[in-house]
Amino acid sequence: MNVLYIVLSALIGYLLGSLNGALVIGKIKGVDIRTQGSGNAGATNAVRILGKKTGYVVFLLDFVKGILACVLCKLLFGDTEAVYAGLFVVLGHVFPLYYGFRGGKGISTILGVIAIWDWRIFLIAAIYMGVMILLTKIVSVSTLSGILLATILFAVLHFGNLHLIVASFILTVITFVKHRENIKRLLNGTENKFGKKKQESK
Repeated sequence: MNVLYIVLSALIGYLLGSLNGALVIGKIKGVDIRTQGSGNAGATNAVRILGKKTGYVVFLLDFVKGILACVLCKLLFGDTEAVYAGLFVVLGHVFPLYYGFRGGKGISTILGVIAIWDWRIFLIAAIYMGVMILLTKIVSVSTLSGILLATILFAVLHFGNLHLIVASFILTVITFVKHRENIKRLLNGTENKFGKKKQESK
C-alpha cells in the first residue's frame, strides 16, 4: 500500500464523482434539477423532471463513473487504491466540487462502485433492490435495505480486508444520512411511492 497512490486515487475518484449526471444534462436542457421536484440531483428526480429516457441516461452516467474511477485506479495502482477511489467518487457525487458541494444521494454511483469491488455482491444487492421496489413501490426502502445488505455481505465475504469493510460501512452511513428525510417519512407512514409525482429521488 502506497500512501501517495491512495491520495491520487482519492483525488481521481473525487474529481470524477463531481461530474454529476443530472446536473450536467439538466444544464444542457436549461434546468437546475435541484430547484424542482425533490430538489435532489439524482436519477429518480431526473425521471420525474426530465422524463424517463433522460432519467435512465442520468442513472447510467452516474453508475459508469463509479465503475470508471475504480477500474482506472485499480489498473494504475492496485486493489486497495480502487477501494479509496470508489469511496471518494461517491463523496464527489454527494459533495461535487463543480456545483457548490450540492449533489445527489449517490446510489447510482455506489452501485457502480460495488460492481467493481465485488460483482457477486452487486448482483445480489441489485436483484434484492429490484424485488423490494416491486413489492413496496418505495425507492427509499429498497435503497436503504439494499445498501445495508451489501455492507453486511462485504463484512462476511471479505472478512479481514479492513479497507474494504470500512469503506463500505462509510458508504452505508452516507446513504442513511442522505436519506434522513425519507427515514422520517417512513417512520411517519408518509413516504411517497414510486411513480407518484412527489416521489423522493435517489
